Amino acid sequence: MAQILTKSGEIIDTAEASNDPFVQFLIDIGGRIVSSQGNIETWFGMPADEFHGTSLSELCLPDSQILVSEILYKAAMQETMEELVLFIAGAKREVLGCRILGNPFPRDTRYYHLEVTMDPALERAANVPDTKAGLVDNVIRAMEHNEGEDLGMTFVSVGDVQGLTDELGISQTELDTFREQVNSRLLQASIADEINEVDPGKYGLVHEATEDINSLTTDLRSYIGDVDPLERVLSVGTATVPLSSDRLDEAEIRSAISHAVDEFFEAGLEAVIFDTLDDSHAAWIDKQANRKELLAEALNKNALTVAYRVVVDPAAWEAEHLLAEFRVDLEDDGLGVTEIVALTKDDPTLRKQVDLEQCRDIAKRSDLGAAAVAMQIGIRSLLDPKLLRSLLNIAQSGMKRTVILRIEGLTPDLIPRIPALQTLRRSGFKLALFSSEIGAITAERLGNLPADYLLLDPALVRDTEMLGRSIPSLKGLSERCARAGIKVIFNGVTNGEAVKLLAGVPGALVEGPYYGEPIHGPEAAAMPVRGFA
Repeated sequence: MAQILTKSGEIIDTAEASNDPFVQFLIDIGGRIVSSQGNIETWFGMPADEFHGTSLSELCLPDSQILVSEILYKAAMQETMEELVLFIAGAKREVLGCRILGNPFPRDTRYYHLEVTMDPALERAANVPDTKAGLVDNVIRAMEHNEGEDLGMTFVSVGDVQGLTDELGISQTELDTFREQVNSRLLQASIADEINEVDPGKYGLVHEATEDINSLTTDLRSYIGDVDPLERVLSVGTATVPLSSDRLDEAEIRSAISHAVDEFFEAGLEAVIFDTLDDSHAAWIDKQANRKELLAEALNKNALTVAYRVVVDPAAWEAEHLLAEFRVDLEDDGLGVTEIVALTKDDPTLRKQVDLEQCRDIAKRSDLGAAAVAMQIGIRSLLDPKLLRSLLNIAQSGMKRTVILRIEGLTPDLIPRIPALQTLRRSGFKLALFSSEIGAITAERLGNLPADYLLLDPALVRDTEMLGRSIPSLKGLSERCARAGIKVIFNGVTNGEAVKLLAGVPGALVEGPYYGEPIHGPEAAAMPVRGFA
């Protein structure tokens, strides 16, 4: 029987400690695990001898790769590392959080010692629960944790909750009591330990297929009767999708669940008409085809419009540059930049059309002054001579403003194979790369990156408590990037507390929903925009 070393220093049999959270790694300065102690098989799904040789980058999820860079830096410098929180793929491919401390290995400077405490309570921190993406993640996680069981996903609507105070005038105490009753009853039906309320009064939960939804509905209706007996603003409704599939792979299952979630929150319960995940996936494919036709038609009619988000220097309370977001505006519908990027992900021809339209717009804008503008370009678009000429024409036109190209889809292996990157930089363009695509960055790689900006994953800023713990490491990262001529951008900030923390990171830039909806020009910004008078 194997033995493990617990954090207290006690050596015990694995049979006695199948859930002991403490493991230790010895890594080389490249991040490869050369030895380990602890219950490796339980947490990582492989025997220790097979686990050796695995790199930290292989274990960690994309949103944690930038923090792997911090570990590699500390290992190379043989410095003590304060606690970091990283997310990994566990033995069942579930997302698990872990807390990591690092110390030099005194017997051999080629190695570095890591103390890892697995903490499943952190596994939800990588996404905000009360968002559509958070709900989708929770459904996927529930399916992984209950593999082989028959499950269902039920959407629940209890009506206009805000109307209880706005129209019926009930007290805040009564409203809080009602919401607590609803949440408690939904939790009772759920197999998870939290409920997703993405919009007020609209919930999603995962449950066993045998769960009595009629009984759930009856109980919710009784709570409604206590606060709105005539059902003037409240009424209960449900729609259930069996979480079963005959032929979908993991990515297709996620698309199917995402589509069902979107339909509920955008079109209501009546739009959730799927008997299986296969039905939802088929409906998603049809919708994608229709939306791509809409985008192609808009491109043919030159109907793309643009709005801007501010990318802020939080220490100076000034927009360092603007981020152009292209969209299709229609009377009753539209396509936002996120959907356009998703629709064109596997259609390089359509993506090139979008990127060419972006170039044309940037070239003709005269209302932005000298404000720097960023736009997102697909890496495959840069292989098109027509688009590259369009960009170089912008550089040769004598335009005073700086143009920043956010290169999407650029992985480390592609960098030396695309000379256009260096051509664009020599022509005056700034390049911004996504850290989740670049992966862990050693000091050597950082110095060779064709980048002026590094876009960090939104997961880093979603949990303010974890962000606070990571600030010392992020300061070090920002300073190392600055020495290489690179600015870091923290993407996806939603609250002022995160902005305050990031204002203490030297040279950091910040963007996200916290700064409001996109604007039509720098004159509408709530703060000064650098270069625009």
